[in-house]
Amino acid sequence: MTNKEYHQHPSISKSGLDLINRSPAHFKWARENPMQQTAAMRIGSLTHLAVLEPDLFASSCAVIPSIDRRTKQGKSEFDAFAAEHPTCELITSEEHSRILAIRDAVHAHSIAAKLISKIDAVEVSTFWQDTDTGVDCKCRPDAVLQNGMLIDLKTTQDAGDGFAQSVRKYRYHVQAAFYGDGMGSMETHPMVFIAVETQPPYLVACHMIAPDSLQCGRESYKRNLRTYASCMESGNWYGYAETIHQVELPSWVLEEE
Repeated sequence: MTNKEYHQHPSISKSGLDLINRSPAHFKWARENPMQQTAAMRIGSLTHLAVLEPDLFASSCAVIPSIDRRTKQGKSEFDAFAAEHPTCELITSEEHSRILAIRDAVHAHSIAAKLISKIDAVEVSTFWQDTDTGVDCKCRPDAVLQNGMLIDLKTTQDAGDGFAQSVRKYRYHVQAAFYGDGMGSMETHPMVFIAVETQPPYLVACHMIAPDSLQCGRESYKRNLRTYASCMESGNWYGYAETIHQVELPSWVLEEE
């Protein structure tokens, strides 16, 4: 199944649950207004290809030659180059060098390299029905190892201790629980995140969600599925509560004051 076919499938994904978690109204709007790829998302996608599917990266990307597109001649040369590579992702030489540097950093990391060497399949589309709600679910892990372990490659600004903030912000603990439960791999092989920074020196670290946090992720996605099922049944894709909300600052902020 291609990535496009996967995204067109009506089953709900973890990214859909993230929107439900914010509000059902956000999910409904995003479903009706597909988001355009951002620059960060583009670099992330290209990095995935370079690291996990190097042959596809080489065949599906074309490096734009040095052309001054501000001139009439440059625009003509670029149009001719694009016409010669109609099915390719066009990338600049700077982007190409950066992506290769990120790829090399991942391969130079002993644990990350060992995990990648044991990959059995990449971009595996998986579908199942949640037993509690009856909701049809889907996931597409970056890679599955020969022993069934799931691998997810994350481009990030901080692959070290700061990655915990990304886990909270982007709900990676929810992803680990959702993917692991859906693919039946959680009991024996928890998901491993290979985090790589997108700026020099392109440092790499591998992370696994702790058991308590994993359970928190499971409870979160189950709650989101119940909300989704309720909205599907009622047709009411509501937003935020229409009440006055009292804001409380975190204790560490109050201590600083």
